Amino acid sequence: ADVTGAMSQLRLTLRAEGGNVVSVGEDGRYIRAEFPIEIPFLGKDVDDCEFYFTPQDVTVQFRAERRSGRPDFGENRRRLQKIRDQLRWEVLPVLRKRQ
Repeated sequence: ADVTGAMSQLRLTLRAEGGNVVSVGEDGRYIRAEFPIEIPFLGKDVDDCEFYFTPQDVTVQFRAERRSGRPDFGENRRRLQKIRDQLRWEVLPVLRKRQ
């Protein structure tokens, strides 16, 4: 799998969706982005998103959460789904949950 090309596409897509790439792993497999948001009546906040390209695999692991801990009412899920759709990444079933 071409991780470099996929990372470039991901960076462009994150920026197009209003995200700011703030960190890239030295191995070129990790990227962190911030999405500044405005919450009515509560002010500004930030959603943090992380992506990790699994070595020797084509799997991309990702997560997102609102920095303040306030509920996002599904906003991060919708954003990640839109990014995944734009990149034409397939959904893989979760085989196990880490604790």
